[in-house]
Amino acid sequence: MSESAPQSPPTLRHNVKWSKLPLNAIPTGKSEARGAYTPDETHTALIAENPAYAALTITQKPSWVRDHTTYKSGAISSLSVSFEDPDGTGAQTLLHYMPLSM
Repeated sequence: MSESAPQSPPTLRHNVKWSKLPLNAIPTGKSEARGAYTPDETHTALIAENPAYAALTITQKPSWVRDHTTYKSGAISSLSVSFEDPDGTGAQTLLHYMPLSM
């Protein structure tokens, strides 16, 4: 067996169209006591507060568009999120419900 051979077979998935959208004016959660919200924290909060977001199949959890270590206390910023969107209706629905709350 070659040293470069994978330990397990690759995972195959259907080729599904994705959409990627920015979510603007989101509180970062940054304070003197803590850093900005993590991708898991933002994902959980968006699911809890936004049915349109909760209905999506997320392919990349929300991530800050700027380096999260540069935020000051009380800052707001933008997130980027990707999700499966074979026919474009997911993006249209999410845009209809903007701005999302967290």
